[in-house]
Amino acid sequence: MTKTCHYLESLTMNRYCENDVTHNGFGTFSDFCIVHQPRQPKEKRMTTTRAKFSCTTIEPQGAEYKIVFTPVYSGSAENREFFAYTPGGKIELQVVGSGTAAQFREGHDYYVDFTEVAE
Repeated sequence: MTKTCHYLESLTMNRYCENDVTHNGFGTFSDFCIVHQPRQPKEKRMTTTRAKFSCTTIEPQGAEYKIVFTPVYSGSAENREFFAYTPGGKIELQVVGSGTAAQFREGHDYYVDFTEVAE
């Protein structure tokens, strides 16, 4: 018997499927689920943590730009849910070239995915 996945409702939590499960009728986790990954031996698991940050500053500094992001905290139910898991912090980037800086806009929100690099 195939179970239905109940973790799709919360993208802020990374969970591994214990069994083959369906995800809203789209097949098993290995087919289409972007949240779940196949269950792997404990020593080989790589987890992904998703955070939601807002771009608060884009500051030209000569040929470079300083771009600052802070965690979201209000404005939507999703933002409040992310805030519960990431209540504080800051990401600060130094980028070279206006083309890279132009990809970001102050006051707009961005998802940030952290994935451990396999050794």
